[in-house]
Amino acid sequence: MKHFIKVGDTVSDIKEGINSGSWSVGILKGSSELGLKEEEVNALDPETLAEKLEVVAERFKKAGAHYVIDSIGDLDQLIPKINLRLANGD
Repeated sequence: MKHFIKVGDTVSDIKEGINSGSWSVGILKGSSELGLKEEEVNALDPETLAEKLEVVAERFKKAGAHYVIDSIGDLDQLIPKINLRLANGD
């Protein structure tokens, strides 16, 4: 069973998590993969931002990410889901 979570903002981070046998989680906003500063993210129209985030999310998923979240602040909501999966034998 996997009892560690590797959280990262690059495809390399995702691959490191997978290779170490950890749960692998990609972070979208503020990520190196997105390549935008906070003020640039805030200045984008919602449709353009959503498109850019989806591109990065797909990169993370192709690299094997178990989960992709918008920001590090979403991690506290994700941990109970991972714990539930562990309890169910995932």
